[in-house]
Amino acid sequence: MRPAIPEAIARVPFPVWLALIAFITCVRCLWWQFGADDVVFVRNYTHWTSGGLQVDWSAVASDYTGPWGGNHTARYYRPIVSTSLAIDFALFGLVPGMTVALNLVVHVVSSVLVWRLGLAILPGRRAAMIAALLFVTTPLAHENIAWAVGRCGLTNVFGLAAGLSLVRAEAQSRHGLRRFLPALGFATLDLMTMESAIVWMLFPATCVAVRNGFRQHYSGLVRDFVRDALPFGVLGLLYLGWRIVVLGSVTGEMGTGLEGSPLDIARAHESVVGGWLGPGEGRYHSTNRAIM
Repeated sequence: MRPAIPEAIARVPFPVWLALIAFITCVRCLWWQFGADDVVFVRNYTHWTSGGLQVDWSAVASDYTGPWGGNHTARYYRPIVSTSLAIDFALFGLVPGMTVALNLVVHVVSSVLVWRLGLAILPGRRAAMIAALLFVTTPLAHENIAWAVGRCGLTNVFGLAAGLSLVRAEAQSRHGLRRFLPALGFATLDLMTMESAIVWMLFPATCVAVRNGFRQHYSGLVRDFVRDALPFGVLGLLYLGWRIVVLGSVTGEMGTGLEGSPLDIARAHESVVGGWLGPGEGRYHSTNRAIM
């Protein structure tokens, strides 16, 4: 006879465990304050009036046709992040804890998508569970949770959703637009969230190739990969062209990180990595009007 407690634990849906683990590992972030880039974002997209805090929706709208936050020095293209955070501020005000809580929800959703995608493409439930557990506990997630501008973590949601959509289309033997349209929709949102999303354009076709690669006697992996990757490659090229239109260049004049001698490049990247891994202080500003 099996013990009652382990049996009760086994009946709890795995996504609930992922949410619980994410909360335990990231709960301290809920007491974080706006700092660094968050302050710039708050100042650019909100202002105080006699009626209280107001969101500058014209600034949000301008991000769809120009650089993020009107910053012409480092030109990013992230209108989905602007829109998401502006909705946060409109609904909840300048409450860092609420923004962090929503970032945590985004991380949990991404973790659940990793699990669902793992079930669809990996051999066995255990492999999918391990992948999701590794993702939900990664220390790198804390930056996407603690900072308001960490809402860029939506790129994981859209990228994973694009992969899962194409895998399901493969499982249902869909063809033509019905095969690609949902995944291309998520990929488009991904490209409007963060620059690194350009790498995600290979992800859906890779997921299908991994799924089919575990099937016995399956042939044509390379042929099918090219077929599935082509629409996303075209979308990526269109995105790069749009960056030239709205930002003036493909890189947005941010630089590639490859300027200078090999030694200079190595030192610059060592400094950046050291800054990421070293301890930092994020409590630069309080949540009151002083931030404005």
